[in-house]
Amino acid sequence: MKGRAVNITDYGVFVELEEGIEGLVHISELTWGKKMKHPSKVVHIGDTVEVMVLDCDPSKRRISLGMKQTEPNPWALIEENIRRNKGAGKV
Repeated sequence: MKGRAVNITDYGVFVELEEGIEGLVHISELTWGKKMKHPSKVVHIGDTVEVMVLDCDPSKRRISLGMKQTEPNPWALIEENIRRNKGAGKV
């Protein structure tokens, strides 16, 4: 789903999914790449971002979101390429 970045902290980005409903993209769920120093390196307040709901805890009123899950996992792609090349005798 898509949402709008409304707050950026040291530990992640709060994304408004609908009016009055926000979830947190933890810094570890922003990208598949190496750990960054601050989420503002990837997202700015007001940006429209694509997210996936990872967990929802109504009793704690928390929604955990992920951005990297909306992109192909590069580690899985590497593994797939290695398998494909082995079968073709290219490794």
